[in-house]
Amino acid sequence: MKEKIEDYAKILDTSYDGVYFVDKDRKILYWNKEAEKISGYGEKEVVNYHCFDNILNHVDEEGVCLCTTACPLSKTMSDGIRREAKVYLHHKKGHRVAVTIRTVPLIVNGEIVGAFEFFVHNNDNLPMSKIDELTYLALHDQLTGIPNRRYIDSTLKNFIRQYNDLSLSFSVMMIDIDHFKLINDTYGHDMGDKVLKMVATTLSDIFTEPTFIGRWGGEEFMVISACHSPHELEEIANHAITLVNNSSFVDHGNNISVTILHWDYHCPKRR
Repeated sequence: MKEKIEDYAKILDTSYDGVYFVDKDRKILYWNKEAEKISGYGEKEVVNYHCFDNILNHVDEEGVCLCTTACPLSKTMSDGIRREAKVYLHHKKGHRVAVTIRTVPLIVNGEIVGAFEFFVHNNDNLPMSKIDELTYLALHDQLTGIPNRRYIDSTLKNFIRQYNDLSLSFSVMMIDIDHFKLINDTYGHDMGDKVLKMVATTLSDIFTEPTFIGRWGGEEFMVISACHSPHELEEIANHAITLVNNSSFVDHGNNISVTILHWDYHCPKRR
């Protein structure tokens, strides 16, 4: 088994996908550099641990933990069928990362001896390299890296202009973290900053173009998109809330997590 994995490693070490391999007991025996880049976990932190040891802790869009209920990797080792799914892995820093996973069985002498999981980050909404650095910094929140209030104001004006000129409706959603002051008072503002980064990263991985997400101020975030029905907006909001509520990180022995229980929206009627 070890020799076989080493043979594959020579190829997979240069892969643009995150890749790891588990044996029949779901113990991780191989972890490549891209997997470290996407998840934040280094090889020494995962190899020889089981994939269900609360490491990546995959959840689906409803927040259901797949590692203990419907693990695609486990199913592939059971029936030998390759699978593909969109899931949200748990980054080492606490936020959720949208990835597409593909599971492939490893068959030796007609017997399934383990499986590979390949995963890639779904969010291609990254700053363009040609954007002037000073302009980028002026329009993005320095702490979280997502658009700041100045950028939100500009984007909102564009949506209003399109609404007035072309009758293109849009929706504005406000999301804020529950009891954020308690985090700052209990653990300090450095911890509060880490929480804001975690939540902002999770939300920005969910709300990709053409939907716009920015930090309005403090613990408040604004989402602007093409207008949806109240039912659709509720589904979108509940999806975001579920993933934020499933985000957490450990700091000095403390498991830090937050919730979002309330949100508000406005959608101008079509003229």
